[in-house]
Amino acid sequence: MHLDELSDATRNVCMRQLSEVETDIPDRLAAWHGKLEADENALEDERNARQRAIMRERERLCKTLADFESQLEIEKVDRLTRETQKMHKVQSEVAAMQETFQEETARREQMLGHARDENDEIDSARDKPNSLFKDEMVGRMTHAMKNIRTETATRLHADQMFVLSLESYTKSLQSGLRMVNKKIVRAD
Repeated sequence: MHLDELSDATRNVCMRQLSEVETDIPDRLAAWHGKLEADENALEDERNARQRAIMRERERLCKTLADFESQLEIEKVDRLTRETQKMHKVQSEVAAMQETFQEETARREQMLGHARDENDEIDSARDKPNSLFKDEMVGRMTHAMKNIRTETATRLHADQMFVLSLESYTKSLQSGLRMVNKKIVRAD
C-alpha cells in the first residue's frame, strides 16, 4: 500500500502543478506569437528599407556612370580634334619641305643643264684643229669640272644635312605625339 499512496501523492502533486501552469500556457503562447509577429514585421521593414537604399545607390551609380560616359565622349572628341590639328600642322610643314626640295631639284637640274651645254660647247670646240684653242678649252673644262665637283659635293652635303634635320624633326614630332597620347591615355 505504501506504493499506492506514494503514486497517488505524486499524481496529485503533478495534477496540481499542471493545473497551476495550465492557466499560464495560453498567455505565454499569445505573448510568444505577439513577439514573433513583431519580429517578422521588423524584419519586413528592414528588408524594405534595404531595398530602398539599394535602389537609391543603384540610381546614384547609374547617374555617375552616365556622367563618366559623357565626359569620356567629350574627351574623345577633344582628343580627335587635337590629333587632327597636329596632323594638319605636320602635313603643312611636310608640304612646305617638299616644295623646297622640288625648288632645289629644279634649280640644280637647270644648273646641270647649263653645265651640259657648256660641256657640249667645249666638246665641239675641242674638235677644232687649233691646238691653242683646244688647250684653252681643256683648261676651262677642267676648271668647270672642278667647280662642278666642288659644288656637287657642297650641295650633296647640304642635302644630307637637310634630310638628317628633317628626319630629326619628324622623330621629335613623333615622340611628342607619343608623349601626348601617353598623357591622354593615363588621364583616361
